[in-house]
Amino acid sequence: MLDFQYWKIDKQFRPNHLKEYISNNPGLSQKDINEYIETIWTGTEFPETNIETWDWLFSYYQPAHNLTDPITVYRGTSPFNKRMWSWTTDKSVALWFAKRNYGFLDLAFKGTKQTVKSPPALLLKGVIHPKGILFTSNDREESEVIISGQNHWLEMPEVIQQVNTLLHSREEHDKSMSNLKETA
Repeated sequence: MLDFQYWKIDKQFRPNHLKEYISNNPGLSQKDINEYIETIWTGTEFPETNIETWDWLFSYYQPAHNLTDPITVYRGTSPFNKRMWSWTTDKSVALWFAKRNYGFLDLAFKGTKQTVKSPPALLLKGVIHPKGILFTSNDREESEVIISGQNHWLEMPEVIQQVNTLLHSREEHDKSMSNLKETA
């Protein structure tokens, strides 16, 4: 487990502290480095705010999974995200993220004199080769797949749906998904 007390550090600063920790402890085993990165990743919201730090951390990560078959993955995102590390094998989870990301510009300018209309969020689908996968996690029940970059796509991600509906909670999403299943 992590040697430094990461839980005392605000989530947004944890990746930077981990980078410093790894830099200052050259004797760390690869197993520990991988575990630390996975632990901090699953506790991070909006990793794109630390792009350079995550690029650095992932350069130290060595995949240890036994995946052999290509995986179909989905991502719900705003059209402005610069990095797309986090994907899911569960289309409904990706749709929830798309709905969560829709309207963020409207919210950012709420209460100001500026009027901004958010573009639709995007639901993406692609097929990735196992060599492009750093690790998988279900710690947050999101069937998450963390990818290493753009060079391992067997089918490049494409937009399969534009989303202009905003959900405010996971409970709202779960209710809408069960309603869909009941009517199907």
